Amino acid sequence: MRGKQWIEQFIIQTPKLYDKYTRTMPESWYSPGEWTKFLYKIMNIIGDELNCEVVHKLNNKKRNPKNEGKVRKEYLNIDVTFYDATEYKSAIKGYHSDPLVLPVALLELENSYNIDKISSCLYKLLRNITSIRVLICYQTSKVKRNKLISHLEKVIHDGDLTKYVGNTDTYVVVGNDDNKNDVETWNAYYSIYELIGKKFEKIEELKWYEE
Repeated sequence: MRGKQWIEQFIIQTPKLYDKYTRTMPESWYSPGEWTKFLYKIMNIIGDELNCEVVHKLNNKKRNPKNEGKVRKEYLNIDVTFYDATEYKSAIKGYHSDPLVLPVALLELENSYNIDKISSCLYKLLRNITSIRVLICYQTSKVKRNKLISHLEKVIHDGDLTKYVGNTDTYVVVGNDDNKNDVETWNAYYSIYELIGKKFEKIEELKWYEE
């Protein structure tokens, strides 16, 4: 699996699930905690579509059979971990926790607008071995979003962090919270950047799902 496949599912499944939520949920669901739960649900759906086992702290849907009844916590100190389902199920035999197979994707979901916290999340992703890394975070305006991206590029440059990237796909997804309560278009709300060399290049005019 490559990063473009994961991003393609994200831009399909996010609007679909959002439409279901807005029909039944009160306006208060836009709180950071509820929005994170919403994203965890999207992670589960993407995992099903891509034949992946998804591990995160709110994932009650799938549990390790060796620890039946126990809700999973973060694995590798990462918010969301994707594994190839076939490799995961084969390796799980004999283990009392998540098996020792390499993840195909790692994600951090950061609700804070704090640039230092967001930078730490990026570092956490880069220091682990995987094929796909995705950081989903937020800022309160387009100006602050652009400053964030510039800061993350500086962090990568100053720390020479590209040596950890290799032949992998790294993305930063930034929500503009000016538009959270009135999502006219998903292209206006989420901006998706791909790490090319030491620069984050914005992926222009993504074709988000529309009913």
